[in-house]
Amino acid sequence: MFTAFLRKKAARQFELFDADGNGLLQRDDLDRVTGNLATAVGIYVGSNEYSSIQARYSALWEIIEDLDVDQDGKVTLDEWFSALERISQADEDYDLTFGRMVEVLFHLFDTDQDGFISPFEFTSWLTAHGVSPTDAEKSFSAISKDGGSISRGRMLQLTSDFIRSDDPSKEGNMLFGPI
Repeated sequence: MFTAFLRKKAARQFELFDADGNGLLQRDDLDRVTGNLATAVGIYVGSNEYSSIQARYSALWEIIEDLDVDQDGKVTLDEWFSALERISQADEDYDLTFGRMVEVLFHLFDTDQDGFISPFEFTSWLTAHGVSPTDAEKSFSAISKDGGSISRGRMLQLTSDFIRSDDPSKEGNMLFGPI
């Protein structure tokens, strides 16, 4: 069942990806965030690193675009809710969609490609999506067990908790900033 709390978390995630705040997820939202993230971590437009980030956001868009029921190039909040409700309840759908999304997100977070997400990488990513630096730091403190880096396995668990758990005490609820 897609409860009010799960809808609230899904709306938060949608809000982060909707960079222009128009209530729709479109490719240009992710292009805007690409620039924000590059600026946050000191990567210049046109560099190989920038192209790498751009490619990862393109891969993320391909996943999000699959949720576009009417194929109009825009994902509405209702389409997002419907997809998350379906995906969160079916293990195979969850693994196909969110397993891929976590992989892409992990590579976006992990800008130095060391296999872990550092506090700097995490807070840079959230601030690129419009979360305040203070809230981004609070989120990292809440989701990292010891204040250190986050592994890929931990990221998978946190994402599953965020998408699927109705338990307000789960650490994964802070994955995309305060709800």
